[in-house]
Amino acid sequence: MTQSLLARFPRFLGCLGLLLVSCGRAPVPVEGPPASEPLPSSQGAMPNDEIHAGLQAQNPHQAPSGETETFAGVVRLRGELAGREQAFLFISVMPEGSNRPLGSTKVALADPVLGPRQEGERAIPFVLEDVAKIPAAVELQVWFDLDGFVDSKEEGSLIRRFPVEHAASGIDVVLDPSTAE
Repeated sequence: MTQSLLARFPRFLGCLGLLLVSCGRAPVPVEGPPASEPLPSSQGAMPNDEIHAGLQAQNPHQAPSGETETFAGVVRLRGELAGREQAFLFISVMPEGSNRPLGSTKVALADPVLGPRQEGERAIPFVLEDVAKIPAAVELQVWFDLDGFVDSKEEGSLIRRFPVEHAASGIDVVLDPSTAE
């Protein structure tokens, strides 16, 4: 019994030390310009002079007016993809030829709400809301991924891109590994 108390004594001292070190003054809020004001060039903003003219422009993949649109449809998984329960779908709307999504969603195929496979196919409905509206052509990217991490592209992943109309509803996409491009 005394031996176990002696074994715990260093841990107790360590916890006590952390408690004493963590005591101090309360956090103080940092003062700065309101979020609506642009940062001055001394704080990292692009200066507005003849050398940097035009470089302060908005991101071309961002809605200049703040307008958004909605895309909706269904992804039909066929073949071996339809039988996978432990996989994910990433569904994104991107400007044509770009890899910067305007809007994206991740669907876990294990979600019981999605329902089972029927007749060799599994239909996964999707809705992408609040997608930044841009004047350029857009594409829908559907990515079947086994681990759900965007940083990895392991064997068994399947990525397809399709041109779509702005604010399209009724999109019907088929993912079938036997018809790989």
